[in-house]
Amino acid sequence: MSSIKSISLQNFRNHLSFRKIISTDKKYIIIQGKNGVGKTSILESISLFSNGNGLHQVPLHSISKHNSIQPFGVNISMRNKSEDIFSELSMSLVNGNRIIKEDNNKTTFKLVESKFCVMWITPHLDHFFRESNSQQLNFIQIFIAKWDTNFKDILSRYTSLIEERRSVLLLQKFDNNKKSSPSDYSDWLDGIECQLVPIATEIAQINRLYCKEINKVLLEDGFIFPLKLECTGLLESKLETKKASLVEEEYGLYLKKNRFLVENRHKIDGPHKSKIILTNSSNNLPGSLCSTGEKRLLMISFIMSNAKLFEDRFNFLPILLWDDVLSYLDESYRVSFCRWLDFFDTQHWLTTTDSQFFKDKFSKEEGDIISLTPQQF
Repeated sequence: MSSIKSISLQNFRNHLSFRKIISTDKKYIIIQGKNGVGKTSILESISLFSNGNGLHQVPLHSISKHNSIQPFGVNISMRNKSEDIFSELSMSLVNGNRIIKEDNNKTTFKLVESKFCVMWITPHLDHFFRESNSQQLNFIQIFIAKWDTNFKDILSRYTSLIEERRSVLLLQKFDNNKKSSPSDYSDWLDGIECQLVPIATEIAQINRLYCKEINKVLLEDGFIFPLKLECTGLLESKLETKKASLVEEEYGLYLKKNRFLVENRHKIDGPHKSKIILTNSSNNLPGSLCSTGEKRLLMISFIMSNAKLFEDRFNFLPILLWDDVLSYLDESYRVSFCRWLDFFDTQHWLTTTDSQFFKDKFSKEEGDIISLTPQQF
């Protein structure tokens, strides 16, 4: 299984310096301590080895220890997949940019995630259901990008073309307002839309395939709470009954017909406005209408199903980070949760203010406990 052998932090949140060596055969790493001692900060430091801004999704400059003139640094020693090959990963903040190295050589997140992937859940993930559609879509696209390693580049190209098209439309409007004879930007727009249409259709196809594969995993394995994903959108709906070539043709005509919608890019439909809805499959109730407890359980199932989907494609499981997960599970779900953790042959990092429950569930051979106290800072 993928595992972390050691971790060290410098100037990270409230950790001036922290180092822990871990036996690689330990499946459960329990971080215990009172509120404010830096338990979640350790999980956050590991999460930053994934693309994006990590567990808290905050600006990187805010992570360095308060009143410290030195930027933060993180070092971990990891075991690659099921091999007994160890790599040293390091991360530092240089001029506001995150620099990541493997065995002291600069590398990319895409290369790191081919060997070492991380997924996580926090007590606030149920806020997902209160966020805007674009925020929800951005969150889910993080997981699509882990499953399809080309997705981020495809999405970036799509976003760039959408912005370029809008800029040309604004330029055309500006010129036409100044001149008595209108300027014709049709050829320029035709060229942009010719590139945009197949990329938009590909994103919609990936969205549909991702939901299909996730639902297959959920149907086979069940997990802690019944969940299904539903994908809706202009192109996704068309792809249900039509060939991709016909969908591309229709979307091209749609873009051409709606070039007058220039003031607000969000008026133009496309995969940037698609919806991927998390639903309680036992009663077909959308997650937004479920209780707070059910929302949190839906998110746990969502993370578990994505971990399994990742394993199905890449033949290894991500390391899973569970921040204070016991605080929002009742006794029966706590037992179910621990039973499902056994199902995943990977390293689990869990934070808690009371480790007794985990001590009762996991043997000393399975787990390692990291006890934090304020004196360590």
